[in-house]
Amino acid sequence: MPINLFCNYIICCPNSNLMKQSKHTVLILETKAFFEHDKRCVFFSKESGKITGLAKHAARPGKKKIWSLEPLTTASVTLFQGKSFHIITHYSVNEPFQHIRTSFNHLQYALFFIHIIKKCINEGQKNKNLFNLAINTLTLCNTLEPLDTIKSYFYKQFTYIEGIANKKELKPENQYLIEIGNYLGYHLKPPLQLDERSKTLVK
Repeated sequence: MPINLFCNYIICCPNSNLMKQSKHTVLILETKAFFEHDKRCVFFSKESGKITGLAKHAARPGKKKIWSLEPLTTASVTLFQGKSFHIITHYSVNEPFQHIRTSFNHLQYALFFIHIIKKCINEGQKNKNLFNLAINTLTLCNTLEPLDTIKSYFYKQFTYIEGIANKKELKPENQYLIEIGNYLGYHLKPPLQLDERSKTLVK
C-alpha cells in the first residue's frame, strides 16, 4: 500500500485499527468522479457480489496520480472496510479486454450486458453464475465474435440463470428484451449500433 495513502486513511479514519483488509478479484462495472481526484467504483466480485469502493489518488510530492479504473476490466484490489465505503488501497489490472474497444458495436453491447447484470446483483450477495456469465460474455466480445452469437449466448444464459425461462431456448432479441425488461421493471432497448459499411448509426 502506498505509505502516503495509508497515512491519509489513518487521518480520515481514526478507528482504522478496527477496519478489516480484504483482497478481491473483481470486474469493474462502473466508475464515477467523486470529489476532485477520487473515484467511486462499483465492482462485481465472484465471492462477495457487488462492492462499492472509493479510490483515492496517492499524493506524491510535485505529482498527482489519479487511479486508472475503467469499466469492463478485471482487476485485483485490496480494500479496507470504512463506515460508508470500502477504501481501495491497491489495484492492479488482470484483464483489460482491450479489443472490445476497437469495435463500436461490440463495446455498446458489452456495456449493455454489464448494465443488465449490475441491476441484478446486491451488496455482499455472491452470485457466481452471473459473475461467470459476465466474464464469458466479455471474453466473447473481446475476441470480436459475431454479435448474433454473443447475444444468443448472453440472453439464453441470463434468462435461465435468473429463472426468467425454465430452459435455454433461442428467441428473437425483442422477445428477450421484453422478458428481461419486465423482470427488471423497466423498458429495455437494444444499444445503438453502427452500420460498418456506411458508418452511420442504425436506429
